[in-house]
Amino acid sequence: MPSIRLPKPTMDRVRDVAVAEGVRPTALKRQWIEVRLSRLEDQAPTVDQLESLSLLIQRAVREELEEAGLRSA
Repeated sequence: MPSIRLPKPTMDRVRDVAVAEGVRPTALKRQWIEVRLSRLEDQAPTVDQLESLSLLIQRAVREELEEAGLRSA
């Protein structure tokens, strides 16, 4: 794994947290990266979700246009 260079004050804080959690600083940094990537994956919408959202938006716009008399049913 490539090394991550951090400013000394930041690395000192990482070391402090690592000591408190009983892990090595490298393990702690790896854990933080993995947690953050996992959260990003959990937040990313799927293609199916985007398609469903698109259909809902299209239907809502069509209904609004029909109600405004700008489009026939």
